[in-house]
Amino acid sequence: RVRVSRVNPDSAPQHMSPVNPEQFVYVASFLVAFGLFFACWLFVFEAGSEVKTRNNVKALLICVFAAAFLGVGGLFTFLSVGIYV
Repeated sequence: RVRVSRVNPDSAPQHMSPVNPEQFVYVASFLVAFGLFFACWLFVFEAGSEVKTRNNVKALLICVFAAAFLGVGGLFTFLSVGIYV
């Protein structure tokens, strides 16, 4: 038999965010700027190379970084305007 104990919400420890909520705007702008940098780099890389000389692994790696920075930057953008997801 498994015993489940109930915790009083008033006595439970509070969760503290590792990022100060006042800094959400700066973190969001930094991450979105990095994501846009990688997205622009991908565009220049794909548009400037020929099909025979294109490196798909490098393009995939740039895509992953762009998506990660833009995704987390979007999350912090939502947090900075008060949309807590």
